[in-house]
Amino acid sequence: MTTVTSCVEHVFERGARRIGFLGWPEGSGVGDDRHAGWQATCRRLGLPTQHLSLRGEDRIETGQALADRLLDRAQPVDALVCVSDLMAIGAIRAIEARGLVVGGDVAVTGFDDSPLASVVRPGLTSVRQPLEEAAESIVAILTGHLTGRLTDPVTDLKTPTLVTRGSTTP
Repeated sequence: MTTVTSCVEHVFERGARRIGFLGWPEGSGVGDDRHAGWQATCRRLGLPTQHLSLRGEDRIETGQALADRLLDRAQPVDALVCVSDLMAIGAIRAIEARGLVVGGDVAVTGFDDSPLASVVRPGLTSVRQPLEEAAESIVAILTGHLTGRLTDPVTDLKTPTLVTRGSTTP
């Protein structure tokens, strides 16, 4: 949840007050956690959440269609926190198709900092997961258990970072 919290706080600090969420279908575990983080952070900041969250399959087309629905509202969103970079790229398409400025009129954040995040224009602000560090830790923990050096359970959480780019820059 902390990483979604940083996305919401990031766009809030830049002036967004109607922050929508584009997520995966209910029951997706990680997607549900990200949705809960968005909702809790918006509530803590005193922001509305009702009717500002839509869910669908992890595809660019789905992100575009869901973003269109939130942008069509009488009070449209001024930021979108997306569960993935694919959904965020779809949201960027929807915003640009309306002649709005991504990052200026509507901020967009993604998740996982995929290679697409740095090549779309404007660049996509996205949460980078330290996958290489996590893999190294897993190997070290497994090796420790196999060799008998580790016998107790190990918790080694890695901290994701928010990589800011033009999609949240006014």
